[in-house]
Amino acid sequence: MANPHNWTELESTTTLATTALNSQADEALVACTQITVNDKLYGIVELVLASIDLSAQTNPAAYLWWLLESDGTNTEDGSASVTPAKPPDMIIPLRVVNGAQRVGMICAFPRLPPADFTPLIQNKSGAAWAASGNTLKLTRFSTETN
Repeated sequence: MANPHNWTELESTTTLATTALNSQADEALVACTQITVNDKLYGIVELVLASIDLSAQTNPAAYLWWLLESDGTNTEDGSASVTPAKPPDMIIPLRVVNGAQRVGMICAFPRLPPADFTPLIQNKSGAAWAASGNTLKLTRFSTETN
């Protein structure tokens, strides 16, 4: 019989960005707090947007990249002023409504040796985000073989 795989316990939640997301203009980019991916291959990403009117928008979203720092010094292209050339690692869909939104999505990190990543988020909602109360968080977990 094959060894079953179980989920590990969730790590403590890491806040990747808070005030940097406030009043973020449409198309604007925010580089977030760097994270280290070690034995945790999965995560729950949660984007919370305070009251925002997206009722007149079409397909509002947020784009998220995990920018790799593979050599301990250099991070792949992408910053608050540089949109990465690669497609986003995650697209977080937003509802076409007027009000607050909380979106949680499960992500899988690249299967690489332990490395540092800088999350980079872009507002693709068609409207500026609220002046306060916005957050981007990450809770990591993995599998284990029994």
